[in-house]
Amino acid sequence: DPQPIVRVCAADALAECLKILMERQRGSMTAPLCTLYANMMEGLEYHGSGDGQGAGNAVDDNNNAPNSNRDSSSVAVTVATNAHGSLLTASEMIEHSKRFILPRFDELTKAILQFTTHHMALVRLEVIRLIPKLATRCPG
Repeated sequence: DPQPIVRVCAADALAECLKILMERQRGSMTAPLCTLYANMMEGLEYHGSGDGQGAGNAVDDNNNAPNSNRDSSSVAVTVATNAHGSLLTASEMIEHSKRFILPRFDELTKAILQFTTHHMALVRLEVIRLIPKLATRCPG
């Protein structure tokens, strides 16, 4: 969603759902967590050239290149919106997915830390919020 408050509220709802599912689920939660993780990692794909602009090889929902129907600034905003939502999702997965995240921890950490120099302050702020959670979850 283009509105940050909607993304934050959705992440709060996800957190509550994960809490309930992880407490009550008797069977394996691996398949739904894998789906959530894959979607999250897709949103964390970084297409920038190191400047945090996020417009490299990105395509929109219609598989159009950034300059075909939309200008690069709108693509950068879309990439930043996706990244912010995925960072919020990562935060909740780190906190509530128990051991599921541990084998994927290095990959997730690298994906998160690539946004430390992103041009949008909201994305950088979310990375800063995630660093203590990453350290607590897997301090080694």
